[in-house]
Amino acid sequence: MYPKISVITINLNNASGLQKTIESVINQDFSDFEYIVIDGASTDGSVEVIKQYEDKITYWVSEPDSGIYNAMNKGIARATGEYCLFLNSGDWLESNQTVASFIDYKPSDDIIIGNINNIIDNKITLNRTASKEEFGFEHFWVGGFLPHQATFTKRQLFFEYGLYNEDLQIASDFEFLVKALLKGDATYNHIDIVVANYDMTGISSIEENAGIHFREREKIFNTYVPYVYKSFIKMYIKAKDSDRYYAGYEEYRLLKAGKFKILMAVILYIKNRKWKPQKFQS
Repeated sequence: MYPKISVITINLNNASGLQKTIESVINQDFSDFEYIVIDGASTDGSVEVIKQYEDKITYWVSEPDSGIYNAMNKGIARATGEYCLFLNSGDWLESNQTVASFIDYKPSDDIIIGNINNIIDNKITLNRTASKEEFGFEHFWVGGFLPHQATFTKRQLFFEYGLYNEDLQIASDFEFLVKALLKGDATYNHIDIVVANYDMTGISSIEENAGIHFREREKIFNTYVPYVYKSFIKMYIKAKDSDRYYAGYEEYRLLKAGKFKILMAVILYIKNRKWKPQKFQS
């Protein structure tokens, strides 16, 4: 019988982050899952970390790869679970009950996404993903908040929609979700638990990479859902124009009301001075 979940970690020269990730996985209370670690021929001691825990790792390898998505595809090729969860080095599962909570949820949808804690400078920000009822194109467009660290994906989908596109630098996991959920007919649901803590020093979160991410997302939309994308852009611009109009009108109204109040105050002040009663003189 195949395990329900394949947890996949990729790593390159991040030994300390890798150790944190591995420990969060192997310390799960629920143990009927497989754990796969793909290392890109690290030279910083990462391999020694893997060997320290290798009796609790289903499969691992350390060899050169051509990038993040090449490494993730290697993990998929080795996976046998019904669902895949990608937890890259430096990220960690929220609690020892995370996998058990997912199993208790009795998952059946193709893609199930939980919540995530964003960690930067030791500050934690909770981000909740959209519920099934709220989910739509706008969640892709306004920022693509669909974190792979909290995304359980049926492995079968990689046979239906293909592996991650290794020609993209940052947004290949985003492209996969667009293909499966927007263009395809894969089903989506939300599980209301914090799945993972996300180290926001990752490649897609680095400010210098924002331009690359934007351009890749634009290309993805225009490739797979061009009509939906263009229609949404038009509606968004119209909505923004309306917002600007009403915001401007409200500003004008308040300014006018403010000036009117000042004018009335001045008139009353002058009037009171002009008609101020004179002292009686005998």
